[in-house]
Amino acid sequence: MARPQEPVSAFQATKLASLGLTVIEIADFLEVDRATLYRCFATEISKGHGLLNIKLRRLQLKAAKRGNVAMLIFLGKAILGQREIHEQEKIPQNVNIIFAERPDDLVEAHAPSKLDLAEE
Repeated sequence: MARPQEPVSAFQATKLASLGLTVIEIADFLEVDRATLYRCFATEISKGHGLLNIKLRRLQLKAAKRGNVAMLIFLGKAILGQREIHEQEKIPQNVNIIFAERPDDLVEAHAPSKLDLAEE
């Protein structure tokens, strides 16, 4: 791309990144090479993306405070690491571990004994 008529400022890079633009989008908008933009303004772009994250987090917390259940669930998962436990994920309470020295022992261990049949 041709060099821009006006030099790009750090403020422009920060502001555009804080609006959610990617490096590619910022470079296209300012008509500069992506590599040059990132090399000269990596810190400012990172700061802009950080400002966007802060704005979004603030809005999410406001929505949660208003009682938005979906936002409360999302923030619980994203920030607190909470998650839903499905039936197949539950850890069984009683686990029987059978140690066998030979494969024949394993077959005998799984065969119901007379005592097991009497209990049923």
